[in-house]
Amino acid sequence: MHKQLSIGGGPNFCYAIGGKFASNGVKRNAYDPSESFERTLKRFEFGGNFMIAYQFKNQISVTANFSPGFTNIYKGDHSAPTNVHASTSTFGLSLGYRFDIVRED
Repeated sequence: MHKQLSIGGGPNFCYAIGGKFASNGVKRNAYDPSESFERTLKRFEFGGNFMIAYQFKNQISVTANFSPGFTNIYKGDHSAPTNVHASTSTFGLSLGYRFDIVRED
């Protein structure tokens, strides 16, 4: 296989199974039902996924991806300011090895 550059992108649908944040130096679980703010964050989020990958001659590849969230996951709280916006973004790097499997028919 020759050196190869790949790029890609597409939609990203996310569901939060958990999360943590710190406020005024206090760490909390974002989706703990016993906390009053659990009702202020949406679990579903829509975003994008963008990636670029490069495969070398020796079958090793390097991939970088970025997934910005487009949805405001802050539900709103009437006692909070209305200009609050919360979203997620992730960045990842990976290193891989490609195994070529040859089938004879």
